[in-house]
Amino acid sequence: MTHLLLPKVSAVPTPLELSSYLRATGWTWALRRGAFDVFKRNDDELEVPQIDSARDYVRLVGQLIDDLSKVEQRPPAVIARDVRASVVDTTRLALKGAEMRDGTISIAKATAAHDGTRNLILAAACSVLDRRLVHPKRKPDKALEVLKTTRLGQSEMSSFVITLETPVAPRLQLQSDFFEGDDAPIERRTTLLLADALAATQEAALQTMALGSIDPFKQMAHRGVSANLCDAIAELLTETGAEFLDTSVSFAVHRPVARPPPTHTIFAASQATTLTEVARVLRAETPLPNQELIGLVVALDSGNTDKGGTFWLVVDLEGRLRRVGVKVGADDYHRAVEAHDKGQLLSVSGDLVSKAGKLSLERSHDLSTLELD
Repeated sequence: MTHLLLPKVSAVPTPLELSSYLRATGWTWALRRGAFDVFKRNDDELEVPQIDSARDYVRLVGQLIDDLSKVEQRPPAVIARDVRASVVDTTRLALKGAEMRDGTISIAKATAAHDGTRNLILAAACSVLDRRLVHPKRKPDKALEVLKTTRLGQSEMSSFVITLETPVAPRLQLQSDFFEGDDAPIERRTTLLLADALAATQEAALQTMALGSIDPFKQMAHRGVSANLCDAIAELLTETGAEFLDTSVSFAVHRPVARPPPTHTIFAASQATTLTEVARVLRAETPLPNQELIGLVVALDSGNTDKGGTFWLVVDLEGRLRRVGVKVGADDYHRAVEAHDKGQLLSVSGDLVSKAGKLSLERSHDLSTLELD
């Protein structure tokens, strides 16, 4: 008999992964026998080693998976893969097209694919924390943490597939809501929202084409749809030359989902232009709340300085120099005049709004001057 080889320590399933898989496939814990947990199903019995630092742990796990292979009548390598998947949420992004049929892609396009994947996960994590149509360039630390815990898995043949594995903590009590509440791990909430947001984006895209209106996207913000997500999907299609983006999500069995969202969505390359335009319009029409701007005052206007006025800052917004108008009261206007005369940088916070291509900062506050280095 050919035994499954597990040459790398990182490839060897942990006791938690083995036990989670067995429970999910109908096995029941029976008793502890020395350094082993005994699981039973019908007349079958399996011993799961519990000390992964033991010298013979790798051999024992290989033997256990061989035994499972006999019971399930499936290849050991497939069972080993499923054991690993029992403790991670898995997101599969398959880029399909003539160029990817052999499972390869150019380095330049692979880089673009991984950039798009990062942006996709980050958009979902940001929406978990705040359901808004546009997320600012600076992302919350909690959203960035999701990128640190999510790992790239092995690719597959027949297309270029990016597999993401997100470890999630086990859940001891089943919840009724698939979003699980704010106390659930952000990794699980991100995977759940991503699956639903992808389906909602597809629904909105089809409705937008039928209605000729962007409103369907605006109505899907509560499901995680955002300009950032639309851009990431379009990036994965256009920058890689893929004809289709086939997405699927599965959830760790040791944290069961009571009401799973849609888990399979396909986007066509022909939709990329629409998604890019939707993202542009959403950014143009959606205020960005509580933005801090730092720049030089380049113009001032006031009919009566004792009642305030408007000044214009030139600021760097996502790599572009933009002119932003700020209407303020008398005290802040005088500070802006002084900053202009002295060539000082000025910092001010407020809601960034775009109207007819012109930017303004509304409900401004915390205005202060900064010295140039």
